Amino acid sequence: MAVSRVGGGGAGAGQGAGDFDDLLLALHDPGSGMGADPEAALSALGTFVAHDAAWLGHGANHDEDDGNTVPRLLSQHRRVLPADFLDAWQRIRRFDPLAAQICTPGDHAEMADGDDLAPPLRRFLARYAIGRALCVTAPGLFSEGFLFLSLYRPPGSPPFDAGETELARRYIRHLSVALRNRALSGPIARRPLSAALTLQGRLEHASAALLARIEAQGIALVDGCLPETVMRTLTRRGFVELEGARLMLDYAFGLQILTLADPVPPAVLSPREAEVAAAYATGQGYRDIAAALGISPHTARNHIRTIFRKLGIGSKLELAARLKKSADQ
Repeated sequence: MAVSRVGGGGAGAGQGAGDFDDLLLALHDPGSGMGADPEAALSALGTFVAHDAAWLGHGANHDEDDGNTVPRLLSQHRRVLPADFLDAWQRIRRFDPLAAQICTPGDHAEMADGDDLAPPLRRFLARYAIGRALCVTAPGLFSEGFLFLSLYRPPGSPPFDAGETELARRYIRHLSVALRNRALSGPIARRPLSAALTLQGRLEHASAALLARIEAQGIALVDGCLPETVMRTLTRRGFVELEGARLMLDYAFGLQILTLADPVPPAVLSPREAEVAAAYATGQGYRDIAAALGISPHTARNHIRTIFRKLGIGSKLELAARLKKSADQ
């Protein structure tokens, strides 16, 4: 069979089980890189569940395609997979039996390439060098749908065994809780005029104050969604200038966070802080930055703390997005 349902599997305990528990705890730690950066968290998971690429996001099962219920993407983060992966999958999703199976709450499924798959799906798998896929789900942040994680292996790879499946299931459940706590007690709680935003522009966890301010700006929500013109500008520039306010788009572990802010003078970084910020946003660690700039690691870390405080951000991804916004202005 090309597709099989994966049940509970084993306990997931074995060699390195203590290290895996440390990974799960790190997901809940706001101070850890894995608690804020999906790339770091997925990379760490690869130590325990081998995979070549991963796809993480929120899905909902309210779309029907040729009579089949299939997921609708609300948010996503790709690891290794190219930028065109989502659009390509959207075109063949009605042929994907894995997609149909995970729409049922609590389902976990595995797929392997084979002759019994539809030709469009086989071409898709060949294009992205996918031979096996494991998808696990858990309750998500949004009011509809679920959090999903798909792990991919190249053709000729062994199947995901029961122990690996159980580790993936534990991982996604912990990530679900950590993500909800982080988002709802982090950027949305700290900023009363913030909300989570789906890929379709729907506002989730929006306060009455935010909805009132958006309406006062003359922006009419359609079924809880921002107008397409506003979404296009947000996606392209990361912000929309309004009369006396600014809509800003930030990210928290792959989620889009919409914030309505009063216009304020931009924070000014010192020349040294600007150097550190540019290097840190590209993925360099504080030790690498210290060596490149001839400063101590302690000084580099202090610069990063100051940069985060000045810019009002909490992660490397937010820093990269903020620097991109500044460059586009």
